[in-house]
Amino acid sequence: LGEAALAAVLSKPSRPTLGVMLGRARFDALSARHPQAELSAFTLDQPAARQLRLLRAVLPKSEHIGALFGDAQAGAKPMQDAAAASGFDLAAATVASEAELIARLEAVLRRSDAFVAIPDALLSQPASARAILLTSYRFQKPVFAFSRAYVDAGALAAVFTTPQQVATDVVNWLNGLPPGRLTLPAPRAPESFEIAVNRQVARALGILLPPDEELRRLMKKGDKS
Repeated sequence: LGEAALAAVLSKPSRPTLGVMLGRARFDALSARHPQAELSAFTLDQPAARQLRLLRAVLPKSEHIGALFGDAQAGAKPMQDAAAASGFDLAAATVASEAELIARLEAVLRRSDAFVAIPDALLSQPASARAILLTSYRFQKPVFAFSRAYVDAGALAAVFTTPQQVATDVVNWLNGLPPGRLTLPAPRAPESFEIAVNRQVARALGILLPPDEELRRLMKKGDKS
């Protein structure tokens, strides 16, 4: 449960291990350090296609979206593929240091209707997230994020998974195993999710948000991620 617990388990001889409540990038790093471990995870990262369905539900006429990626390019290929499949033009840039953040962000925002925040070790730091929110607001461009805390801080909307939903996903997987057999699945994104919206930010940006129930309906309709 979490990166620290998974790292502690992997430091000793272990049985097949399933990690939960951690991001895909951190899981991949731990897995690379323990290549012989029988290991998998239910990560917290939302499928890019799911994030873009939320964006489309909130801004049905949007065509151009922006995103920043860290040096490791975590999440870049899934977002590029999802944007192409969803009919979005993706403006993206790579940020290697905090010093580059504002300039790269401004260049992306000039070409975008909305900005999609990606979980990244550099870009998710409090100072970086604050800079993204303030700069996007100055450009009057909404931010679509990956946590309720990000929405509370000023993002327009987010899709995320709660600890209770993680537990449900794990129990459903366990219940589906053949009796007496344990076969770890491939690392996977959450099946269950919630959405959060900041209606105060929506009013400030002149965006008319559908009711929460309608957004959930639009999000879950045809969700195969």
